[in-house]
Amino acid sequence: MEFERRKRVLLHTNIAPLVDVVFLLLLFFMVTSRIMVSSSIEVALPTSATSDAASSEEIILLVTEKGELYLGNRNVSMQEIGRELRREIRRFPARPVTIKADKTIPLSLLVKVIDEVRLAGASTFTIATERT
Repeated sequence: MEFERRKRVLLHTNIAPLVDVVFLLLLFFMVTSRIMVSSSIEVALPTSATSDAASSEEIILLVTEKGELYLGNRNVSMQEIGRELRREIRRFPARPVTIKADKTIPLSLLVKVIDEVRLAGASTFTIATERT
């Protein structure tokens, strides 16, 4: 007498399509995300509860704790900053100027920098802070 055998149910799940989807998502996010280039100059920004995220489409002016000024990655003096800013603003008129000043600098230095930014013709400028 011949007994009917039960058919085994395969409990193996094919995950190859899942791996493909994960790699496609990874590739998508890598291509579409912006690469943020941070400055190599360290500045301790003051904190603020209402600060916004920085835009990559901006002219960055750094003021270090020693009072050194950097436009992008170039070291500039207080006498040169107006001329250099005017040149950058002519090249990119729609870009706002962001001042990243160390929290330990004197207020008088920050006021001088803001005056130079305004005299250079910047339509908008912001002072960068860190969110608390």
